[in-house]
This record gives sequence, C-alpha cells and structure tokens, in this order.
Amino acid sequence: MLKKQAKQVIGHRIISEPEKINNLLIAKSIGIDIPDTLVTTNKADLLEFFKENNGAITKPIKESRRISDGESAATMYVANIDQTALEEIPDSFMVSLFQERLDIAFDIRVFYLDGQFYPIAIFTPKGSERVDVRDTSSKDRAFRETKYKLSEALENQLRQFMDELDLVSGSLDLIHTKDGRTVFLEVNPWGQYGNVSRSGNYFINQKIAQYLVYGSERT
Repeated sequence: MLKKQAKQVIGHRIISEPEKINNLLIAKSIGIDIPDTLVTTNKADLLEFFKENNGAITKPIKESRRISDGESAATMYVANIDQTALEEIPDSFMVSLFQERLDIAFDIRVFYLDGQFYPIAIFTPKGSERVDVRDTSSKDRAFRETKYKLSEALENQLRQFMDELDLVSGSLDLIHTKDGRTVFLEVNPWGQYGNVSRSGNYFINQKIAQYLVYGSERT
C-alpha cells in the first residue's frame, strides 16, 4: 500500500507563463531538435530568414491570450507567412517571433507528470492548410488522434528539460516531420490533458490524483 506523503501540487508556484525563447535555448543545449528561429523587428532580417528557410511561420512570442471587446473574441495562433503576406509587412514592426515552416507528418502532444510521459500523435486531414491544431475557427476539424510512443533517448532529453525548468507537470508540443525529425516547439506548464487522456486511454485524472495524495514515485 502506498504511504501518504506531504502535500503535493502540480504546475509551478512561480511560472505564470512559459518563456518560449529561453525554453527553446534550454532544449537546444540538451540536444533536443528545435525549429530554426528568428526574433526581430526588421523586415530585412525576416526576408533573409524567409529565403534561407523557403518560407516561415509566425507565432505569439508570449503565451497566447484570448482578446475580447465584449461582442466578439479572438485568439492568436500560429500563422503561415507566404509571399503575399511578406509583401504587406512593413519595414519595421513590434518584436516578433518567426520560425521555419516544417513539413509536418503529424503533431505530437505529450502530457508530462512526475517523470512519466503520456503522448499522442495528431494527424491533420490531407490537404488541410491549417498550421496550428489548436485553431478551432476553421471548419477543418477532422483530426485523428492516437496513442504514440516516444523514443527512449527523446524521453531522457525531455525529462532533463523538465527538470531544468523545475516542472513536475506540463503539456509539451512537438512535430514529427516527413523527413524524420522530431522537433520540440514549446511547453505549457498549465496545459490541458483531456484529449491526450481520452485518445491515449491513459486515465491521467487518476494518475494526477495519485500524485497529489501519495507524492512522487521518482527516486
């Protein structure tokens, strides 16, 4: 029988939102593959980056927030930068985050808890132009989700990454590309896990309850 331990929490008592750039640098230092990334306020830099990567995407440099005027609401997601969009961008702009556009085979969402990984693969319908699976504004919602297995080497790297951030839980977003890369995108310390639990048949609610009551099983 498990012995009841001191009070436990998940999430982080200090981190209110993830530091995306810092987290990417930490992941890279551990050996985790990350996208080619640019932070700039200058169109000339973006043009060079776009040329080198044959395209680009942009995403919020901070955690996305839902914006409302009382009558309608909007949320910022990942957006593709094509040639038309590039031409409309001014010579200078507010500090922005750009990344290479990866040729996606499928997305990977992982819920992490106390050293254990609960991953699923998310397959986007063929022909879809959506670049962010969280974007529910499109009619294109026929995603297929299934249980997935991370490599042992990647698990070890991601566990080291989460330990470095002092996170006992969180949702990790990765992409598996058509040329075989598994690329880390970001971690959300407060990430949802409902679809991961359902699609992977993981019973994550039960595992969280066990952790909160009995504490860590890591030695």
